[in-house]
Amino acid sequence: MNTRAHGTSGTESWQSFATGIAWGSLFLLGFIIIAVCVLITGISLNAVPLPMAMTCATMLIYMSFTVVHEAGHGNIVHEHKNLKWFERLVGWVASVFLIAVPFGLWARIHDHHHAFTNNPQRDPDYWVGGDSASIVLAKSLTLVPHYLYVTLFKLRNEPVFKTTHLSTIIFYGSWAAVLTALCLNGFAFEVLTLIFIPTVIAALVLALLFDWIPHTPMLHQGRYHNTRVYLGCGLNAITLGQNYHLIHHLYPRVPWYKYRQVFKLIRPELEKKEAIIEDLFSGKNPGLFKSKNARRLLKDSNGQILSATVDCIKQETKDAITINIKNINSQCLSFKAGQYVTVSAMINHEYVTRCYSICQAPFENQLAIGIKRSENGLMSNYLHDHLKAGQIISLTGPFGEFVYPSPNNPPLNNQTSLVLIAGGSGITPILAKLKSALHDKTQANIQLIYANKSLQDAMYIEEIIQLQQQHPDRFTLTPIYQQPAPHWQGLTGYLTAGVLTDLLLGKSKDKDKQLLNSTFYICGPDTIKSLSQDCLSQLGIKTSAIFIENFSIKPVQPIGEQYRVEINLLNGEIHHLNVAENQTVLQIAKESGITLPYACGVGQCGCCKMKVVSGSSHMSDNVIAILPEERASGTTLTCQCHPSGPLKLKE
Repeated sequence: MNTRAHGTSGTESWQSFATGIAWGSLFLLGFIIIAVCVLITGISLNAVPLPMAMTCATMLIYMSFTVVHEAGHGNIVHEHKNLKWFERLVGWVASVFLIAVPFGLWARIHDHHHAFTNNPQRDPDYWVGGDSASIVLAKSLTLVPHYLYVTLFKLRNEPVFKTTHLSTIIFYGSWAAVLTALCLNGFAFEVLTLIFIPTVIAALVLALLFDWIPHTPMLHQGRYHNTRVYLGCGLNAITLGQNYHLIHHLYPRVPWYKYRQVFKLIRPELEKKEAIIEDLFSGKNPGLFKSKNARRLLKDSNGQILSATVDCIKQETKDAITINIKNINSQCLSFKAGQYVTVSAMINHEYVTRCYSICQAPFENQLAIGIKRSENGLMSNYLHDHLKAGQIISLTGPFGEFVYPSPNNPPLNNQTSLVLIAGGSGITPILAKLKSALHDKTQANIQLIYANKSLQDAMYIEEIIQLQQQHPDRFTLTPIYQQPAPHWQGLTGYLTAGVLTDLLLGKSKDKDKQLLNSTFYICGPDTIKSLSQDCLSQLGIKTSAIFIENFSIKPVQPIGEQYRVEINLLNGEIHHLNVAENQTVLQIAKESGITLPYACGVGQCGCCKMKVVSGSSHMSDNVIAILPEERASGTTLTCQCHPSGPLKLKE
C-alpha cells in the first residue's frame, strides 16, 4: 500500500501519526489514576452512592484497557527506545486497574490476534464469534478464562509465552492476596460490587467493542477485509477510537486517538480496496451479523474463507482421500475449474498451510479436494489420520490461474480439442477441467492421458471410466500403469516422450490440424511435466496453448553473493535476512521462522505481494499473479523475488 493516500495533498502519510510520545494515552492513564483515588476517597467517606460507584469503577476499568492495548503495541514512546522501560511500566500500571489480564500475558495473546486475525484455530479473539446474540454474550463473558485456557494448553510450549509465566503468577497471586485480605477484613460486599461485577461488565463490553463488532462475521483474513470501520455520532468517543478498528489493524503503531485522522486520509484508497465501511445509523448496511458487504467478499477470487465443515471423507485409494465440504460459512464458494484452496491446521505446535486442488467442477455446486498421503507430509498425514466428518477446517481461496477455460483461450468449440495429461495426484485439477469440458454444449474432442504406478493407485479412475462411457464419441481415456494387473491390455511402463508423441499424433505421425488447434493442460510429477512440455514444443505447439500446474517450493542452496534484505511488516515488525541471488525472499523468511503472507508459493495467487522501497531484484517473466503495471510500480512477489543487491521491502 502506498503511504501517500489517493486524493490527498502534500506528503502527509500514516507514518506521520505514529511518532513521538503518545501524550493522549499518558493523559488517559493519569485521568484513571486520579479518578480511582477520588473514587476510593468518596466511597470511604460514604459520599458516593453505590450505583454511581459501580458505574464509575466499570468505566475506569474499561478505559484502562486502552492504555494496556497501546503499551502492548509499543505506541506510548514509539521510536524512543531508551524509554521502553517506561512504556512497559505504563502497561503494567494500567493492567493493575484492568485486573483481569496481566500486561505481559495479554500483549503476547494480542500479538497472536493480529498475526492470525479471524483464524478459527489461531486467533484467540475468534472465541467471541457466534450466530446469535445469546451465544456472543455468553462467550464474551468467558473471554478471559478462554485466554487463560489458550495460554495454558494451546500455546504453553511457545517460547514467547514462557517468558510471561513468572509475571502472570505474580500478578494473579498479588490480586488474589489483596482480594482475600479485603474479604477477611469485612469488605466482601465491596469486593463483589466494586471490583468483581465492574470487571465482568467491563470485560463484556470490551469483548463486544474490540473483538466482536469490529470483526463479525469473522469470515476473512485479508488485511483490508478482516475488520471494519463503523461510523456513527459519538462512537469515536464511546469506543475510544475502536470504531475505526480497520485502521488499527492496518497500522498498529498509530495511537488510538489518531485513528479518525488516518481514516480520513486514506478513505479513498480503502474504498478502492472495497474495505468494509458502514454507517450504523444510516440504514444502508443494517445488521452486523448480515453485513452484505462482508458476505459479498466471500465470492472474490482472492477472498479468504474460513470455517469449512467437512461433509464426508471418501477413501479413493490406499493412500488418497477426497474431502467433501458441505458448508463454508453458509455460503457457496465461487471457483473456476482447476483452482485450488489452502488448508491450514495446527500440527505439533506448528501452524501448517498446504495447497490442494479442487477436484469438482463449478457446475456441481460442491467443493471437494483430493489429498494423497505423502511419506513425510505433515498436513497430508494429519488429514488422513485425524480428520473426521463434521469437523471444521480452515480454508482460504480459491487461488490459481491453472483454469478452464483459460484467460487466453475461449471455451471449446467444434473445431478445437482439449488434451489433458496427468500423473498420480495431478489428476485432481485435471478432473475438474474434464468434467467442465464435458459439461460444455459442444462436440469438441477431449483426450486424457493418465499415468500411474498401478490401477490401485489411480485416483478417480472409476469416475473417469464412467465419464468415458457416457461420452464415447467425445472423450478418449488412455491409462498407463507402471505395474499393470495380470490381464491388463493397455499401455504399460513409464510415460515417455515417444509414447506421448504416438498418442498425440495417432497413426499418421503428422502434425494434424486438430492437434495444432488443441489446448493442453498438464499436472503431475516434474518428470511428466518437463517431458510433456519438451514433446509439445517439438511438435510445434504454441506456448500460449500449454498450461502447467506447479505447487512445489524446493529449498535452494545459496550460490554466489548474499544480499541484505529488509522486510517491513504492517504490524511494525522489521526483519533482516541474508538472501542469495538464486534464493527467494519467502524461502529464507520461512527458514528463519518469519511469518510472511503467502498461499501458493509459486507466483500464482498474489498473496505475497510487497512493495520494493529500495534496491534491486528480479522475477521470472512468466509469473502470472502480478500485472505489468504492478511490476512497473515496484511491486514484487516474495515467493519469486530474487535480490540482485541490497533490498528493502514493505508489506
